[in-house]
Amino acid sequence: MRGGVAGWLAQRVPQPAAPTTARRSATPPKAVSKKSPSTLRRQLAIADRAVAEAIAARNTVQAELLAASTNHAELVRLGAELATSQSQVDAAEERWLSLADEAESLEMEF
Repeated sequence: MRGGVAGWLAQRVPQPAAPTTARRSATPPKAVSKKSPSTLRRQLAIADRAVAEAIAARNTVQAELLAASTNHAELVRLGAELATSQSQVDAAEERWLSLADEAESLEMEF
């Protein structure tokens, strides 16, 4: 713990409230999702499976790339396929994160 016991105690002591004349944060509060919790749970489960499938596909291409011979054309094809697979992983992760933010706005546990 940085600062030892004194630092820990300083973190535990509640900070005084900011004066009302202080400027508010520039970021607006998060919007609460209009989806029901059950819908969000279902969509999160689907998104979770999509992430797992995309990662598995990417890992398969990576294994093929590592096992590929020195054939230049094959390496180029696998490199392009790996880039496509990675973009699918990124998209699936973004979707999951977006749904997780919505679930968090409803204070859901997932």
